[in-house]
Amino acid sequence: MNSMTEWRTKDPWTWREFALLLLLEFIFVMAGVKYGAESLYQSWLDDSLYSGTLTGLTIAIVLLTGLYLLALRPKHLPWAEVGLSKFQAKDGLRIIIWVFVLIALSVAVMLLTSLFGNDLNNSKAENDG
Repeated sequence: MNSMTEWRTKDPWTWREFALLLLLEFIFVMAGVKYGAESLYQSWLDDSLYSGTLTGLTIAIVLLTGLYLLALRPKHLPWAEVGLSKFQAKDGLRIIIWVFVLIALSVAVMLLTSLFGNDLNNSKAENDG
């Protein structure tokens, strides 16, 4: 049996999961979250930067929940099926340290570019509203 035939017989994903996840993305997320929730967040927070960030978080939560409910849970599949796995506890401190290092470096780059004349303000967010 060649690898393509073997993949087709052992692959747990069907067109049903594919279609449902596409509907979730292009109907629910685009119409419901992007246009519905984002305007709600904008009126609630009165700041397009924060409302955009909260919209992105909402989209991530909706997509991950949808992936779990539509594709993983019905077939009793683990998160490892989509590439997620646990990291070892000993790597936890290293991850936290690198998160803070990367945040500090991104702030340093922003400040450094401001010395060359770049503006620190988010002009896209200021023009939204």
